Amino acid sequence: VSNNADGIEDPTTEVLSRIGVLCTISDARPSKNGGLKVVLHAEERFHLRRVERDSFFTASGELLPDRPDADEGTLRSLRDSLQT
Repeated sequence: VSNNADGIEDPTTEVLSRIGVLCTISDARPSKNGGLKVVLHAEERFHLRRVERDSFFTASGELLPDRPDADEGTLRSLRDSLQT
């Protein structure tokens, strides 16, 4: 879940995006700067209905169908560029 407020490292449930992408964590390992490097695999668009926070966030919601946000010419160009 991403937050809508720049500069907030510890967001509350109110500043979280309600539409996002449901992902699978493919890999997670410590980074050199003391953080965590995470590799995500996007699965489906997702609409959050309920978010709770204790020591970590939990959420429930529903899957959303993909919705292209570009015209057909742009989509064709993108598809063509991936095939080269």
